[in-house]
Amino acid sequence: MKTNLLFVFILSSFLILSTHLLLESLHSYYVYKAKPLKQIKYNEKGENSRLQISLSDGRLIYMKQFAFVDEIKPDNIDADLISVLNIFFSRNGYKNISEYYVDNYFPSLSARWEKDYLRKAALHYLERNYEEKDLSLYYLNRIKFSKNIRGVGGLSLYLFNKKLGSLDFKSKVYLLAYAVNFTENGGRGFAGLSRQVDSVLWQMFTNNTIDYGFYRKVADTLISFNVYHDFKHKRYLPLVREVKKELKIKSVDYKTGMYKIELTLKRDLSITLADKLKKYLEEKQTGLKAAYVLINYEKGSIEALYGTKSYSYKDGFSRVWKMKRQTGSIFKPFVYITAFEAGVKPYDYIIDKQREYKTRSGIYSPNNYADYYMGKTYVRNGLVFSLNNVTVKLALDTGLNNVAETAEKFGLAGVKPYLSMPLGANPFSVLDMAEAYTVFANKGIKKDVSFIASITKNGKRIKISGDDRRVASEKSVSMTLQCMRDVVRFGTARKSGVLAGTAGKTGTTNDYKDAWFVGIFEPYVLMVWVGFDDMRSMGEKGTGGEMAAPAVAKLQKYLYSEERYTIKKQ
Repeated sequence: MKTNLLFVFILSSFLILSTHLLLESLHSYYVYKAKPLKQIKYNEKGENSRLQISLSDGRLIYMKQFAFVDEIKPDNIDADLISVLNIFFSRNGYKNISEYYVDNYFPSLSARWEKDYLRKAALHYLERNYEEKDLSLYYLNRIKFSKNIRGVGGLSLYLFNKKLGSLDFKSKVYLLAYAVNFTENGGRGFAGLSRQVDSVLWQMFTNNTIDYGFYRKVADTLISFNVYHDFKHKRYLPLVREVKKELKIKSVDYKTGMYKIELTLKRDLSITLADKLKKYLEEKQTGLKAAYVLINYEKGSIEALYGTKSYSYKDGFSRVWKMKRQTGSIFKPFVYITAFEAGVKPYDYIIDKQREYKTRSGIYSPNNYADYYMGKTYVRNGLVFSLNNVTVKLALDTGLNNVAETAEKFGLAGVKPYLSMPLGANPFSVLDMAEAYTVFANKGIKKDVSFIASITKNGKRIKISGDDRRVASEKSVSMTLQCMRDVVRFGTARKSGVLAGTAGKTGTTNDYKDAWFVGIFEPYVLMVWVGFDDMRSMGEKGTGGEMAAPAVAKLQKYLYSEERYTIKKQ
C-alpha cells in the first residue's frame, strides 16, 4: 500500500513537473518569438540642446532650444501616477500598461491560434519580470512628440519650463493625458484634455485612490503653462548668423548640448561710437553712409561696430561685413611690406613719375593725387604721401603675385594680381580690412579675430584654441608701421586730428566714391569707411584724409577720454 502511494506521488509529481516544464518551454518559445526584451529596451540617448548668445555685458540677444529631453527617473513615478496612466489606458481598450505594451510593441503572428499564445506568453513574461513602474517609464520616455521634443520629461520642459518632478499633481495628470492621447488618437486640444483630467481625478476619488480633501485641492488647481518660445532680438539677428558661421568654423556643434556664448561686442561702446559717427556725418553731406569696426588686436576681439542703415543694410550691423567696396590706398601697405620682406629698404631711392603700361585693354597710366610727382624720392614716401606711381612701380618690381600672396596671408582672400591691384581695385568689406590690419598691429602675427569671447557647454567652459602664426617678419612690419605713423605726422592724414603716435593709412577710390582710414593705436585697430550707396562722388573733398580720417580722430578721442582706454607711450 505504501509502495503504491509512493508510486502515485512520484508519478503525479513527475506529471506536474513535466507539465510545468512544458508550459515554461512554450512560454519561452513564444517569448523568444516575441522578443520582448528587444521591444521594451530603452537606451536611446539624448540631451537637451540650446544655443544662448549674450553680449559682453550679459545682455541676452538670442536663445533657441533645439531639443527638449529629460528622461523620467523611477522617483518621478509613484503609485498614483501609475493609477492615472492605467485609467487612461483602460479608456482606450487596454486593461493596464502591460496589455498596452503587448498590443502595441510586440509583433503579432499571422496564424490566429499562435497569435493568442504569443500574446499570453508576452503578457506573462512582462508581468513576471517587470513592474508597472518600469513599463510606465519605458512608455513615457520613448514618446517622440515632435522633432525636438522627446519623452514626457521633455514635454514638461516645453510646456511648463519645469521638470516633471517639480510640477503639481494636476499638471502631471495633464501631461499623462497628453501622452496617451498623442500615441492613441494623434493628440487632442486643451479643452478635451482638461475634461479628461477632471474625469480621471473624479474616478480616482470614487475608487478611493485619493481622498476627498486631496481631490478638492487638485481639482481646484489651475494649470499654469509657461510654453517655451525662442528669443530672437531682431536687431542682432545678422550678428547671430555671423556667430553661427564662426562656431561652425571652430567645429562647435551647438545643437548637441546646452551652449552659452558670450560675445566680445560691447553694446554701450558700440552705440556711443555709432552716435558720434552719425553726428559727424550730419555735419558733412546729406545721405552719406559710413561703417566702422573697432578690434582689440591684442585679444583678437571685435569690441564695437556699426554701419549706417539703408534699404540693403537695415540692421546697422551687416554693412560692416556684407558691403564690398574698392579699398583705394589702404591696400598700399601690403605692397610695401612685401617689398620690405624682399629686401627693399624704406630709404632706398625710387623715381616717382607718371608711367604708361601696355595691357590687353589698352594703356594703363595711373595719376598721382593732384598730379603731384616727387621725382627721385625715398620708397617710404610712396606710402607716406600715397603716391600711386611709386606704389605700382614697387609692386611690379616686387611681383604682383607676391603682393597678392602677402595680402592672402594677412587674410584678404581672392586678390587678383593685375596692374590696378596695388592701388586697391579689389573690393573688400570694412571687417575684412580691419582684420587684415591686426596683423600689422600684432607685429606680423596673424591671430584669430572673433566675435566670441567665451563658449560654455553644459556649464563647462570650452577652451577656444587660437591659430596664431607669423606671416611677416617683425622688422618688415616695424618699417611699414613707421611709414604709417608718418602718414599721420606729415602725410595724407596730417590735418585730420588723429592723435600723434597713431599708425594710419588713408584710402580714396576713383572719382571720390569711397573714403577710408585705418588707425592703429594700442590696443586697437579702428577702420572707417565713408561713401554713398549709389556709388556717386563725394566731390574733391571726399578723400580718405578729409572725410574718413577726421571720423577716426573723433572716435579715437572718445576712446582715450576714458580711464579704461588709456594710450600707452609709443
